[in-house]
Amino acid sequence: MNEPPFDSDPGATQPIPVTPIPQAQASPPRTAPAVVPRFGNVPLYLLARLAAFVVDVVAIAFVVAAFGYNAFERGFVTLAGRDEGGFVTLAAVSLGAALFIAFLCESLFGSTLGKAIFGLHVRRSGGGHAGVARVFLRYVLRPIDLLAIGPLLALVTPRHQRLGDFVGGTVVARARYGPLASILGIAVLAALVYAQAAFGGGLAAALGVSVEAANFGPDLLAKSAAIAGIVLPHASVPASLPVPFASPSASPAPAVEASEEPVVESSAAPAAEASEAPAPEPSDEPNTESSDAPTSEPSDAPSRVPSIN
Repeated sequence: MNEPPFDSDPGATQPIPVTPIPQAQASPPRTAPAVVPRFGNVPLYLLARLAAFVVDVVAIAFVVAAFGYNAFERGFVTLAGRDEGGFVTLAAVSLGAALFIAFLCESLFGSTLGKAIFGLHVRRSGGGHAGVARVFLRYVLRPIDLLAIGPLLALVTPRHQRLGDFVGGTVVARARYGPLASILGIAVLAALVYAQAAFGGGLAAALGVSVEAANFGPDLLAKSAAIAGIVLPHASVPASLPVPFASPSASPAPAVEASEEPVVESSAAPAAEASEAPAPEPSDEPNTESSDAPTSEPSDAPSRVPSIN
């Protein structure tokens, strides 16, 4: 007896109904809410940015220069002598160190010492950490921003961004934890001051740097301005104005005193001789000169005696 093949089974060819399992609809990706930067009072905000720049550049450079001055006095380093060249070397090294410290802190933590003290933070325009590349663009364009372009853009743009912020895609706004950041920044600054007082020469090194800045700073500033083509007000002297100079033969002429003294002595000498001369003795002879002298004629001049009307 022949059996039908397996494929000829009618039950095998019928499809088995499969109930589809409903799949959950894929939810749209969640996007982080847009971060709205806070600036607060705009004039105070701009003053805070300026003060933060002064702390990050001037104050930190001064502390580094005090450490370098103390190291030179103790003989640890011998970069240059105590002349204008040595001051230029010390100023360049200190300024470079201050800028590198600010760049490193802003890249890693989003804030510098000055920005932390005044409650400021650097982040992306859309929110998030700025990163090394964006901060590097900010610092590359900082010299251009210092030529009055940066403050002007920060004043008129909606997010108060300077040229470096536009190119780097960053914004400087108020920190989320403003008071806490200020306390932390002040604590770090106090630690730096203590370290300079204990290990960096203290007041003596600070005074030494100040004296060198007062001695060589104006001349160096004038030379830098001359290289940049800027004429300082105090350095401009009109070409038509003669420069006064001291003549070695300039002395008061003695002829003036000699011409005045004889006049005084000649007028006073006869009076003195007349007072010292003896009085003439009375004579018994009659005075004939008085009788022979002509009498004065009446004068035609009007009388000067006032008349009483």
